[in-house]
Amino acid sequence: MKKIFILNAQPGGNKGAEAMLETVVLQIEKQFGSDCKLYLEALGGSTSYKLFAERLGLDLNFITFNPKKVIKPYHVQVTESDVVIDIGGINYHDKSIKGVLRNFIRHSFFLRKNAKLVFFTQDFGPCEKLLTRILAKYVYKRASSIFMRSEKSRNLLIDLVGDQNIKGPFPDCTLIYPPESFSEQFEKLNIEKYFIVSPSAIMYNKYGADYLSKISDVIRGVYKDYTPVVLVHNFTSNDGSSDLKVCNMLVDKVRDCAPVLFDKELPPRELKYILSKSCFTLTSRYHVVVGSLSCNVPSIAIGWSHKYQEFLKLYNLESLNLDFNDKFQKKVLKKLEEFKDNDFYSRSIGQSNVALKSKVKDSFSLLFDEIR
Repeated sequence: MKKIFILNAQPGGNKGAEAMLETVVLQIEKQFGSDCKLYLEALGGSTSYKLFAERLGLDLNFITFNPKKVIKPYHVQVTESDVVIDIGGINYHDKSIKGVLRNFIRHSFFLRKNAKLVFFTQDFGPCEKLLTRILAKYVYKRASSIFMRSEKSRNLLIDLVGDQNIKGPFPDCTLIYPPESFSEQFEKLNIEKYFIVSPSAIMYNKYGADYLSKISDVIRGVYKDYTPVVLVHNFTSNDGSSDLKVCNMLVDKVRDCAPVLFDKELPPRELKYILSKSCFTLTSRYHVVVGSLSCNVPSIAIGWSHKYQEFLKLYNLESLNLDFNDKFQKKVLKKLEEFKDNDFYSRSIGQSNVALKSKVKDSFSLLFDEIR
């Protein structure tokens, strides 16, 4: 029986990664069923892995990744007929040398076993540091296929390794991930007209108190029309901080605006339901942008990577990716006026989604060809 290993996304913590994992697992299970055996990468003994398998109702196998064991980071038998699918949102970029090394340990293990390595719908770069370029080139040159998520990422990777095994770009696979039909945890709050604010510890670590101050000014500019719901979408830590901590600090700054802190770690489909019922979102979390637009809800991004701009470009809404500068608050409030004047872009976003979701299905068809 063919073994399929899915790497670089875990249930729990990062809800965007969990949504990607669930999307890929369910699509593969639907296509291949009992003809293959699924192995999901685990980073430790968290109960979230068992809960994930139970929620999906699937018999999943988990393999622990231990990067300290450089030569054999996994205890599993691998053969040439096995397929390895990396679904990490972005690999081999200059932001984290530690992350680059972890990824190299992860991927080189399977390459040494001659397994087929596939990178599925993700971004790449920037990749200017010598070590990043050397390791990325070694891995990507040996990959069977690389599904790019944006034109810019594709071009950056072509500059490094050529275009022989690069596919796409294709939209983020979670565009076809459906929202839950109801969230009891959220609905009992009885909030009718609201917008989502979902900040990121990554941006807070970069800009500090100024990041929260500018978002606070935006909230004060709109809270009389829309209830601000401060949503935690990532429960992992980042350089000693966390989105949960940042969200709590933001709520403390705008107590006078009656904000609602929603910090429940729910399944991604429930969180997507909450996004789908909002009027708009303001976020530095990529999968909040993706989740919102996939439900025809506009999202203003305060991004730290080119992936935000590239995704919004698919909807001709790249103007919603705002630079974080002194004019940020005024730009956001101006965009909100545009939303009101244009029915929150719901029609144009919906029209774009028809074509984009079809492209996601095309990407899965190509992925299935790699697995067969």
